[in-house]
Amino acid sequence: MKKVERFKDKIIGYCYSKEYKLIEKELKKYKDIKVPSTVCNLPIYLKNNKDKIDYSTYEHKGWFVGSGAIESSNKVIVQQRLKQAGMRWSVDGVNYLITLRCCQESGH
Repeated sequence: MKKVERFKDKIIGYCYSKEYKLIEKELKKYKDIKVPSTVCNLPIYLKNNKDKIDYSTYEHKGWFVGSGAIESSNKVIVQQRLKQAGMRWSVDGVNYLITLRCCQESGH
């Protein structure tokens, strides 16, 4: 697992320094590995989103970089209300309820 952690840290470091070419170079080492279709294609993701990946600026502004805040919000806003025993929801019903929960939690 240490190898995976080192790889992850290296890629994140390249994201912070906007070294996207180095990320592409690093990923080419693993081009022959079969990745499940449910896993994000990182080279394509970076190509399409590198103008939105500016971790150092985001942190300097005090914005969240990781997904922890989003996952926590999902738990507080969505799961606490929608995953109670015996509940069934339509797509429209869930969308309306989530909108109300977001308004309530954000104070709007």
